[in-house]
Amino acid sequence: MEFIGSVEHLTDIIEDGVQVDIALGGDLVFVTNEKDAIARLGSDDDAYVMQQRRMASRGRVFDKERVFLYVGLDSEAATLLDGYKGRIVFQADQYLAYGLSLKSNSIVVGGSYPSGVNNDASVLVMVFTDNALQSVYERKSPITGYHCELLMADIVTRYPDHQIHWCAPLELPPMSDLTTNPLFVDAGQSATTVRVNRKVSLKKGAEKEGLYLVPGIVTALVGFFAYVGIVGFYWAGIESERNQYARLIAGYEEAYANSRHSLDLLRHREYYLRQTAESSVAVARLEVLLAGSAQIDRVMINSIGVSARNSDNESEIMSGEADEFNGGDFLIDVSIPADSSQGGARFAGEPLAKRLSALTGYSVQLMGHTEEMVTDRGQQIKYWRYRFGGGF
Repeated sequence: MEFIGSVEHLTDIIEDGVQVDIALGGDLVFVTNEKDAIARLGSDDDAYVMQQRRMASRGRVFDKERVFLYVGLDSEAATLLDGYKGRIVFQADQYLAYGLSLKSNSIVVGGSYPSGVNNDASVLVMVFTDNALQSVYERKSPITGYHCELLMADIVTRYPDHQIHWCAPLELPPMSDLTTNPLFVDAGQSATTVRVNRKVSLKKGAEKEGLYLVPGIVTALVGFFAYVGIVGFYWAGIESERNQYARLIAGYEEAYANSRHSLDLLRHREYYLRQTAESSVAVARLEVLLAGSAQIDRVMINSIGVSARNSDNESEIMSGEADEFNGGDFLIDVSIPADSSQGGARFAGEPLAKRLSALTGYSVQLMGHTEEMVTDRGQQIKYWRYRFGGGF
């Protein structure tokens, strides 16, 4: 199976004329478990062709609050795939099926290399709790020990009791705190060995269920009522036995009420003691931002702040000067020596924002810039000062 993560790589496959099995991921696919994110994307958006939603929980078919995974295919990729004869699957479906097959709470890490070579990877992280998909993260990062630790730091902190399943085609990271974690599992090809085949919608609107479902529903209802008629007689007998049992144990229920109450209190206490403080998550994110910013050439870090609005005391955990977050999750204030060959501070700021996004794995945007003079060894040197914000 060929793992495809970019339009360029897909174009090469199509032009070669070889009808191979392909797994789509990376820049070609939009993946989320948040229904609001799909609503914000909008049905009129031409960037993606939405696919049928996927059930993302096991054993919860009749729950009122069911969990779904939403998948969108890049419109340009959909056009290229029109008429393609090879088998097409989504990497997200492979990792979803694998995660739901696991008995323990797990973090499934997979992805692809958009350029087709092993450089910066598009990483897809799915968190499964109690046999249901809980969170989805899409990030870009080189697969090195240091970068993988930064990539996974906040997720591992938030879910400390989850196993970490590292899946193909991502290379196994070098030895680090992540790989030596007792919960780390080298899943290899386990998530991709069995193909998860689903209908691939290449045109807008094709993901909606058609009217052919109506006859099927009618048939199912007829079968249901026939089933009810058959088992109704036996159900009356079961109810009689249940009422007799309730009368026999009535005295014991009251006798053990206090013991059950004590056990419930102990269970609640254990549950709260095992929770991870939101402040720990904020500190881990701050470390990621600080380590990523420090890799910029000749950078001078003025301040880095992380919003902790979700913590118990709703305070802000800061490093350096306090400042407003303008509705975002963090603020980075750095300075670099001015370089006139780059055409000005504004032109140099945008690539710097992209560089910070790649180094931290977060969405970073340029918020403002100024010029300032910095004294270094008795000399006045012009610096460009930038303020970046963004979200997790």
